[in-house]
Amino acid sequence: MTDNQKNFRVSQALYRTILTNLNVILVIFLLGLIAWLVWYLSPLTTDNNTYNAKNYESALTVVVDNFVKAETANQIAQTQSNAQNLDNKLFNTCDFAKQKTQQNYTKKISQINEQLTTLFKQKQLASHYQINTTGLWQQACEQQISEKSFNFALTTLNNRQKLQQLQWLEQLPNRKNSTDTSLVRLPNNWLTQTNPWYGLSGCVYLKTPKTATNQTGYLYVDNNATSDENINNGLMQLCNHPDLIPKNANIDNADFANTQNQTKNQANQNQLEQLVNAQTWLKLLQKRQATSPEQLIQPTIQGQNQGQNQIALPQNLAMMYSGLANIHAKYFDKQLIDAYQNYQQNHDQRNWWQKLTAPPINAIELDGSDIKIGYNMSLTFDPAIQAQAQNVADCFTNSPNASLDCNTLLSNNLQMVASQMYENALVRSVGIAVIDVKTQGVLALASSDSSCYRLDNGDTRIKANNCPTLWQKDWSKQNLNNHALYQSVYPGSIVKTVQALGLVRANPRFKNQGSAEFRYLKQVMASSSTERVANFLFCQNTTSQMTLSRDKNGICQGIPAFKKASDDMGWSANCLTDETQCGFKDLLFGKNYDSDPMLQSRYFSGVLLTDGKNDYTPKQLQFSKTQVANCVKANGGRMSGACRQGGDELNSVMNQVFGAGNAKTSVLGASDMFANLLIADNGDKQRRGVHIIDDLWGVHQIPLRPKAWRGDAVGQTDDLGLLPVRISQSDARATLSLLSGTLLAGTGLSGHNGTAYTACTQAIGSCAWTAGKVVGKTGTPGFNFPIVKNGNSVYTPNVTVNMVANACNRVDGKINANICHTRPYKWFVYGLKDKNGQWDKAVAVLVERNFAKNGLVDDPKDGINRAVQAGMILAKQMYD
Repeated sequence: MTDNQKNFRVSQALYRTILTNLNVILVIFLLGLIAWLVWYLSPLTTDNNTYNAKNYESALTVVVDNFVKAETANQIAQTQSNAQNLDNKLFNTCDFAKQKTQQNYTKKISQINEQLTTLFKQKQLASHYQINTTGLWQQACEQQISEKSFNFALTTLNNRQKLQQLQWLEQLPNRKNSTDTSLVRLPNNWLTQTNPWYGLSGCVYLKTPKTATNQTGYLYVDNNATSDENINNGLMQLCNHPDLIPKNANIDNADFANTQNQTKNQANQNQLEQLVNAQTWLKLLQKRQATSPEQLIQPTIQGQNQGQNQIALPQNLAMMYSGLANIHAKYFDKQLIDAYQNYQQNHDQRNWWQKLTAPPINAIELDGSDIKIGYNMSLTFDPAIQAQAQNVADCFTNSPNASLDCNTLLSNNLQMVASQMYENALVRSVGIAVIDVKTQGVLALASSDSSCYRLDNGDTRIKANNCPTLWQKDWSKQNLNNHALYQSVYPGSIVKTVQALGLVRANPRFKNQGSAEFRYLKQVMASSSTERVANFLFCQNTTSQMTLSRDKNGICQGIPAFKKASDDMGWSANCLTDETQCGFKDLLFGKNYDSDPMLQSRYFSGVLLTDGKNDYTPKQLQFSKTQVANCVKANGGRMSGACRQGGDELNSVMNQVFGAGNAKTSVLGASDMFANLLIADNGDKQRRGVHIIDDLWGVHQIPLRPKAWRGDAVGQTDDLGLLPVRISQSDARATLSLLSGTLLAGTGLSGHNGTAYTACTQAIGSCAWTAGKVVGKTGTPGFNFPIVKNGNSVYTPNVTVNMVANACNRVDGKINANICHTRPYKWFVYGLKDKNGQWDKAVAVLVERNFAKNGLVDDPKDGINRAVQAGMILAKQMYD
């Protein structure tokens, strides 16, 4: 056999081998593909290892339901065994009752507990939570949780970010029936973290009107004392210490000095010097008796035996100023030296090296010993306004936590409407923000939600009955935080406040209240006709003969003016410098979120005409006549909230003109931006950003004014970082005049009432008193569900409970996120004048509409606005 023949046979054998292997691989692939298709198309069962929403959700509920305070978990572990808490039948059949099974999850449970402890120590959670394993195993058995789902739940929650979102628990949703009657939890040593030496906490103060029982004009925040031990507890004595109290508190400290001397004489000096535990000092102070309590600063929790009510505080208050927990020695040496220079010179006994390498001291003398203490601060919240706003919020959601009879607050009309809704609640959730226009301090951040809302959003502690099945549970719990601060949604028609300013600037004729253009545009604003406003902004004539004209170069200045107005009103902060902070501002001191982040606590204010990565330029917003014409033609000759035929950029802008698309804002952000118009109309040239901290100080009232507060110039310790007002008084006045018809009768198109008029009269009766005193704007973000009709998708405003449930709770898990993340919101933003005719308060209200008992969402035709009703009840209370 020749070499060629041998090579040919080898080649043939090799070819056959390769071909055979390829056939085998192909057969295996086809069999695998068929098996996968059979599995994929088969009905989902409880044994399906890939996805079972109901079982996973149940497992998550069980775990979250067993997050309890650490001391409670320890007590349970010491007094009870798993076997004692499990039914005998369950114990014999349930794997979770067996120690061997429990050991499989010990590591993950320990990891979660360790992270919860770390979050508490770092002040990211106000309470120290741990997992109650006794209840965990019992509920897992009772609800027949599968091990696969249980493992999924522990893996999901073993995440720092997710555990940090347990902050929603700080709301105390069942506070009325709780032994802890405070509306807010504050860590015992929160402000201790603001100084590097530790020791006693600093005090948190609120301003309040002087009364016969409190002649000081202040309250201090107390979240620990029970109702029977408030008056003489140690914290009261500490927060009335002469070296700590606010400078302008009118306090007679003779009683404190006398009791201090008495205790000195009774106590052993050597023993006192050895005491270093903060709680020991508080217990020592608690023994002192106050002979004149009306001359002492009182706590926010009043003693029930004194016939007094608890003082309302914003929910999640600890979260709001959590940024202060980041003040540590390694970051703060220079600023502390600046703040305490005078104190050091007189009292610091350390040598030069100690002074150079360590921060200055901050201590008070208690019974002969220097006790280190944290900083003190006063907050801007007004307890009376916070209580009024919270009562309105609780009554509109029919919350069991309302501290008054809601029949005295709600009109007969509103009570009748509420009786036709699920839970007898006018709305499912509500957030209210109130800003002092003159100081820009936050006066109130009220928040409330119905029991069904909380259950629908994953609050496992709520045992509500007869709730409709709506959206899938949100395990991030963000929807359960303070709605006035942490909820951000589409602004809807409240962007017309910005559009009115832009049009006033683009066409000076709109400043002339006697002109036909002004009268027509005011009617358009009162009727909230977005389409007609869009006609002006795009210089397009569709539904009206009145339009904004293009200039001689064919350029329409409407949209560029809209963008500039949004920037000048405070939208889209930091979007040009840092896309990760786009739309965020500092809540603590009122600066943009761009300096000294260790002293800032950010909140989302709002974005408009930006995508977060690229802030639109004036040139990008100059759309040609052809682009706009194509857009209108594609929508049947009318302006619409979508217009792809004009290009992606025009489509995006058009969506935002209608208050949707990339546009988002929060309740506090909406009130802050509207406040810019009110401030300008008052004639002010500078303003602070909205803030919740009125002042920070240490021992002997020495102020702590960090750079984030005082501005950039060295030595400006009293300059509170004022920012320029970029709106002229004449522009602001004309803008507010255009918006003034919203609450009035016969001010809209064809003589129709303003969009808020009917809602206002239903809530408070005659609204005639609002003329010249209240100016506002309503808003309704889109809430339309697609339904299939004749093979086409048709959008309907008549959304029912069943439509939501069918779209958002599918058994196959194929959820349309665009639909199920949309909620039926209503907005109302307004300004309120004082008795002297100056703008006094800026208010924003956001509600989620409820469903009537017949299954239809409240107000399907965009008529009655519940946010207006909540806002006007509050406005009347504040004005009266």
